Amino acid sequence: MAAADDFLSGTLDPILSTPDFQPGGSGLIIVTFDECGGGTNSGCGAAVYTAVIGPQVAPHTVSQTTYKHENTLRTILDSLGVRTYPGAAASAADMSDFFAANGSKPEVTVSSPASGEVLSSPVVVQASAVPTSGHTVSGWTVYVDSASKYSTGAATAINPTLKISTGTHTILVRAWDTSGAFGDQTFSLTVNQEKPIVTVLTPASGANLGSPVNIQASASPTAGHSITGWWIYLDGAAISNFGSVTSIASNLTMGLGTHSVVVRAWDTSGAYGDQTLTLTASKKPAVVLSKPSAGANVISPINI
Repeated sequence: MAAADDFLSGTLDPILSTPDFQPGGSGLIIVTFDECGGGTNSGCGAAVYTAVIGPQVAPHTVSQTTYKHENTLRTILDSLGVRTYPGAAASAADMSDFFAANGSKPEVTVSSPASGEVLSSPVVVQASAVPTSGHTVSGWTVYVDSASKYSTGAATAINPTLKISTGTHTILVRAWDTSGAFGDQTFSLTVNQEKPIVTVLTPASGANLGSPVNIQASASPTAGHSITGWWIYLDGAAISNFGSVTSIASNLTMGLGTHSVVVRAWDTSGAYGDQTLTLTASKKPAVVLSKPSAGANVISPINI
């Protein structure tokens, strides 16, 4: 210990006297040890002493979270604004509980799903962020039970689709801005089972088009199952249904105005997946293409 004390006092004192480590600075030092007792697996329950030092560190914090060296690396990279994480750091959480909130951080809002909601996998997470004054959002990470599941760069809003296992989970959505600060929102959800994935090929949500509207969609069932049926809903009312096929094409008659259209498919697990569109019907001429279907592989000449 005497040798360690001599090393730390001779190394840290000059660094801690620099402007980065004065009040309001952004300096960070992490002091840790590689082994304890006879090694990391004996003498101390595989725990090693780690000290987090800097002006942004909350004084006297003792974390109740079990961290590893990859968490330390993740924290260092996050503090530098680096969003590419090597090895195990790619799925590790940073050590955010050591840092004091200074009141100047991005504001993250998760619009969907609601905390406590019970739903099927995959889960679509919709979130937006407002950066601190004079800055822009620089990156995002979504953690499921402290493990990184999704990361992206500069964007004011995200809507990733996450495959999450059955059970109750804690989701943390975090956004950084160009000041280096981050804000987050945490919520819980329960996943009861996986569900089919429905993809509407045409039209695109938000389209303005004439009636009737040609809707083409496909569905992928959950693993080990097959599609059993379909329904199309217009403004909450069931309009048309189909049997055990993996793709459908239907002409949907709509009155003038803006409508909500839900395309839903079930599989043999009993679960269903869907996609919701917002469509506006106007007095445009309606062009209905009966064949070929979108994405078809055809031989020339083509009969339309």
